[in-house]
Amino acid sequence: QVTSIQHVGFFGEAERELPCDPEIRCPFPFSPRTSDVLRPIISFNPPKAGDVTAVSLEVRSYVDLEPGDRILVVLGGFGGVTGPLTFVSALNVSGSYVSTTWTVEMILLSNISANSHFSIEIPQSNGISLPRSVLEINSNSLLVTIIKSDNTASSLVPISAAIGYLNNFAVSFDTCADLSAAQKQNLEASCTFLCILNSACSQYCLSPFSVTSITISFSNSMAFVNGDVLTVTFPGFDGDDAEFFPTSSGNFISRGTWTSADQTVRLYVNKGVAIAGGGGNSITVPITAGIRLPRSGLLANDASGISYSMTARNGIILSTNHLSSPTVESIISKSEIHFNPPLPGTATEIVVQFNPVSIRKSSQTDCSQDNALDAQSWVAVYLPNFRIEYENLIATGQTLVQRTNPFSNNNESLSIKVESIPIS
Repeated sequence: QVTSIQHVGFFGEAERELPCDPEIRCPFPFSPRTSDVLRPIISFNPPKAGDVTAVSLEVRSYVDLEPGDRILVVLGGFGGVTGPLTFVSALNVSGSYVSTTWTVEMILLSNISANSHFSIEIPQSNGISLPRSVLEINSNSLLVTIIKSDNTASSLVPISAAIGYLNNFAVSFDTCADLSAAQKQNLEASCTFLCILNSACSQYCLSPFSVTSITISFSNSMAFVNGDVLTVTFPGFDGDDAEFFPTSSGNFISRGTWTSADQTVRLYVNKGVAIAGGGGNSITVPITAGIRLPRSGLLANDASGISYSMTARNGIILSTNHLSSPTVESIISKSEIHFNPPLPGTATEIVVQFNPVSIRKSSQTDCSQDNALDAQSWVAVYLPNFRIEYENLIATGQTLVQRTNPFSNNNESLSIKVESIPIS
């Protein structure tokens, strides 16, 4: 039975007793939680490909280190600007970054005794960014070198986690995926973009709060294996919890779930199916999953809304700002407010104009809905810094009636109850 291991560290090697049984499970020497790790450890926060990150270095050296000794950290392919760096460490250290060689130089200004364990962090504010590509586990594009004042040097490839990356990540929606081909032929335009702004069906867009299928597409720079999970969060989307069987290129996704509490779709890589890196992939969540588009709409390419992540054996993946998604019209697609007279500190008439968007009902093949907004709906108008003295407002105009303001605890808002608003 193996009970010890000969392991190379900075400026030497040593025999260490194994703290575990290698035939069962032995993290030594690759676990950051193992105090006897002799190789340096580099970690990143956040570990998001292409984004600015904090870089943390943990080191153990066999020899004494003195003021003037240097630590060079090569971060191959990383971004940043040449210049001085700030550090967070219990040590006294100064240094700089050279972008042309991807090298961080740290100059020690205090003594470090042999076999000491120390850490140095380069905060995110220094502007060093991860490469927009896959960083493999224990990547040899990373290198840590200690150079002593007598010019003797020792280099080691550090321990580091894998960081993944997905290219061309896009989502699209189809609110008519439940219609038959014959039903779709009766529509004046592509059902994918159907919404109703008037009785003539003259404008098409994605209907808010409609049940929709969701297609997710991307190209992967890393291989996927059984046990990997792709998570996509859709803020503002609705629908009961569901488990479903998506369709996917190469059938590499076996099943999926929708959780309404965190508004998240989780997609599980199929057992026995491995997807090599470099390919294009698509996954479609069926309309039968019952996921609804947000009532408030969705801005095109809104990376601050929809986000994704992946727990993958070959690299953690976090959402980037490069995401493609269509516009989803809100229930009120356009609005205007006019004041008469438009004078500060003066009582004024307020005219509110808005275009409501109707919601497509299941299997609807025409534009015969009577009302864009149901009776009992409320239109709330927020007017910051305005003074509204009366709860009961006189509302004039077709289909609107006066009602008590349900937002009476907010003196900067007014509301009107909708009896009905015809599409025409």
